[in-house]
Amino acid sequence: MIERAELDLQMIREESDLSINKKYRDGNKEHGGDLLDMTLLEYLYNALDENTDQRVYLIKAIKKAEASLPVEFEPVEMADVS
Repeated sequence: MIERAELDLQMIREESDLSINKKYRDGNKEHGGDLLDMTLLEYLYNALDENTDQRVYLIKAIKKAEASLPVEFEPVEMADVS
């Protein structure tokens, strides 16, 4: 890869490491103990909750981006992007 791409990858990995570290520790506190002791269903339900949060944030970001585009822009229907 070119040097600029290597630096970009390095930044992404560093930011990811920091956010994973924080998220894991916060989740451990939020769920009252060791995340290793959760059941399979608890992992799945928590993942589904996180996915719901992510979908809400993505929809809000898309709507905000669409609102900033020129009037002649025709937004894609949500069913087409999911």
